Amino acid sequence: MIIFASFLNFLIASSSDNTRQSTTSLPRANRPPPFPFPKQNRKMEKPNPVKHGGTTSNNNMLLARQQIVETKANTHSENQQFLKDIVSNVLDGQGIGWLKINRVKKLMEDENYRNFVLSRLNVNLDKKYSDEDDHIEDIVC
Repeated sequence: MIIFASFLNFLIASSSDNTRQSTTSLPRANRPPPFPFPKQNRKMEKPNPVKHGGTTSNNNMLLARQQIVETKANTHSENQQFLKDIVSNVLDGQGIGWLKINRVKKLMEDENYRNFVLSRLNVNLDKKYSDEDDHIEDIVC
């Protein structure tokens, strides 16, 4: 087996040497090119400096931007609705569930959402009490 492998390597090496010698012995003009297509038959396309159809790319960019803005607006409103539900649960005394706490923590990293939650929690702070509200008239039986 080893003898056969060494013999095979010898044949491959000798055949590759013969092809190298035959190509190097030919003059440069008669030598076949190392790649399949000669340079003379290849056509080089020059880039066109004038770009046509720029309006379609602008339209695509505008559509992409509009979709991104709509997605952000939807996400923002969904987050606000989620926080409204959380605040109402907290005010009712139920607290925040363990499945929702990580989302709440992530949303509380944003200052806008923190202010939103504080404004919901502090609804009663805006009410002004007067002395008339504190006074209870005597009831005569």
